[in-house]
Amino acid sequence: DIWMFRSPTSVDKVEQVLAFADKIQIPIVGSLDHLAASNLVEKISNDQRDTDFTKEEFEKLTSYPVPKLSSDGACSLTEEAADEPFNLSKQIFEGTLTQSKTDHQTLRLWKLSKVVKAIQEKLGADWFGIYRKVVHEGTPVLVKEAYQGAFSRAIFPLTEEFAKNSNNSFVGINVQGKLIQDISNYDGPYYECSKKVLSELCIPILNTSGQVIGIIDAESHQKEFFTQERTFAVLEVCHDLGHFNLFQ
Repeated sequence: DIWMFRSPTSVDKVEQVLAFADKIQIPIVGSLDHLAASNLVEKISNDQRDTDFTKEEFEKLTSYPVPKLSSDGACSLTEEAADEPFNLSKQIFEGTLTQSKTDHQTLRLWKLSKVVKAIQEKLGADWFGIYRKVVHEGTPVLVKEAYQGAFSRAIFPLTEEFAKNSNNSFVGINVQGKLIQDISNYDGPYYECSKKVLSELCIPILNTSGQVIGIIDAESHQKEFFTQERTFAVLEVCHDLGHFNLFQ
């Protein structure tokens, strides 16, 4: 288990993650002796491909279903998929991605998908996604680059107006995490993607200069899902994504 063994070499890493938690205002309380670093992002960041991506692999990495949006684009019609999937290659990378095993951006998306799979094997959240901050059509936004779970919107505008109702946008703007253990009793900004979601953890990803370069959003159909161990695991992934070459 990624949080059951704390080796001497992991002590500094744990302290780094706890300092990161303090910075983004996500407190980790109680005994900390059992917390241990997994270093899964560092391990995956060094992975390389032996072969080019197949067409099917490439499409899975760069295209995914999204819900239809309301006429003003503010709300998702969560039970109804849009006619066309969202295409990262065309809509974000302007068609520059290739199936080559050495294509940096395609390789980066592949590694992000491996990070999601690895953390989800331990976390078991009902929804988990990694978003990167980009400029899209002249506006700073968060774009979903890897995820597991039900289909959801691809882009969250990083505007004060949208942040009034979106944790993702709020976190992306304010460099402040959000931990909601019971959504039914939460009065802050919340963008409802599914009525099944009962708890949520949303964490900014910061570069080494402390600037937001993305976020992770995790959701559960259980109240009080984000225990100390689970919260630490997500915090570590966010911390490390900001320090390794998976967001450039």
